[in-house]
This record gives sequence, structure tokens and C-alpha cells, in this order.
Amino acid sequence: AIYVLYSSCFRMTAGENGEKGDGAAAVEGDVHHGNLNEQPSSGEDPVQAAMEAYNSATSALEGYYTERLNDFHERESDRTEEHDTALSSLDQKEAEAEAEISSNEAEVRRLQELHQNKMTDLEGTHPFPKQKVKLDIGGLRFTTSRSTLMSANDSFLAAMLSGRYALQSDTADGSYFIDRDGRHFHHILNFLRGAETFDCPAAVPELVELRKDALFYRLAHLVEIVDKKLAVSRGGKVERNW
Repeated sequence: AIYVLYSSCFRMTAGENGEKGDGAAAVEGDVHHGNLNEQPSSGEDPVQAAMEAYNSATSALEGYYTERLNDFHERESDRTEEHDTALSSLDQKEAEAEAEISSNEAEVRRLQELHQNKMTDLEGTHPFPKQKVKLDIGGLRFTTSRSTLMSANDSFLAAMLSGRYALQSDTADGSYFIDRDGRHFHHILNFLRGAETFDCPAAVPELVELRKDALFYRLAHLVEIVDKKLAVSRGGKVERNW
């Protein structure tokens, strides 16, 4: 009966195919060939002998699983240490990256401030007293106001008339020459006179050329208007490699 009890305990360590685990097989082998197969000697209490065999087998099984549990804990400890080391390394790299980004941002702000200070110092260096301005755009003459050309603060034309640069006008008619195809410049002026009321052309080839001019004169809002018009004309597709 005790042998059956041991066999049932040891089968819990067997594989799915019914094969016994190494430790269980060893302990069960002791049961087969140990005291349980031996008849108690004359005068020996059979119950006492069975209990001793039971305690021996239990001790062996406990030792086997204790060893396996210790091995598992050791492996888990090693994996935890590796994980903690890797995590610490990542935290350090992240901190270094954040420090570098912060340093770069500070440098960018410093350079922007330096640039702005230089631009401010240049303001009024070359006064532009004229309110009426004549432009020669690739041979085509246009007449407009200084306030119109200055209406887009970050544009090429506003920078040209800001007073930061020395301009040389034509001695014959006083115009300022810009080496650019002037066929679509009237659209540029109409946009500067009022972006809200600007009537954008409809023909795709003209829109493509106007977009090139808008980029040249650094008129970001006009580029957006032209892109929307092109998207409608082309069924939602805007080609930007122009």
C-alpha cells in the first residue's frame, strides 16, 4: 500500500508521455530496491519499518524539489539582475539624450536671440523714405506702395525694404530691379494688397508658376492658398516637386 502511495507521488513529476523525471525516477528506484522490497527481519515492527521508508522517501523527494526550487530562484535572480542592469543603462542613455536636447535647445535660442539682435541693430541703417515704389521684375515694370510690399513681415520684399540693406535704384526711372520672371508678379501684388480678397487663378500651369514665385518671395500663406487650389483642380492630389 505504501509503495502504491509512493508511486502516485512520483508520477506527478513524470512528463506528459508518462516518463519519470530524473529526480523522481531516482527516488522511485530507491523505493523499488530499498527497504520497501525487503521483508522486515524477524522481530522488527513492520509498521515502524514502513514509516522509516516513508520518511526516507519523503526526505528524498523534498530534497529533490528543494534543489529544483533553489535553481529556479537562482536563475530568476540572474535574469532580474540582467534586466535591472539593462534598465539602468537605458535610463542613463535617456538622461544623456535629454541633457543633449536641452543643451541644443539652449544653443538654438541663443543663436536666434543673437540673430534677432543683429537684425534689430540693422533696422534703419539704410532708410527707405519713398512711399511709392517702382519695381523692375525681369523687365516688367510695376508700381506699388512701400506699405503693400511690407505687409508680409517675413517676406523677401519686406526684408528688401526694411532698411537693413543698401539698395541701388535705376538712375533712369528710380526702379529697383529683381532678376525674376515677372509674368505672375501682379498676382503677388494682389495677394499683398489683401490676402482675404485675393482671387487665385484657376489654370493649373499658372498655379504651378505662381507657387514657384510664392516660394521665392517667401510668402508661406500664398503657398497654402495655391496648394489648396491645386488640390481641388487635381482631385485632391498636390505635386510638390516643382
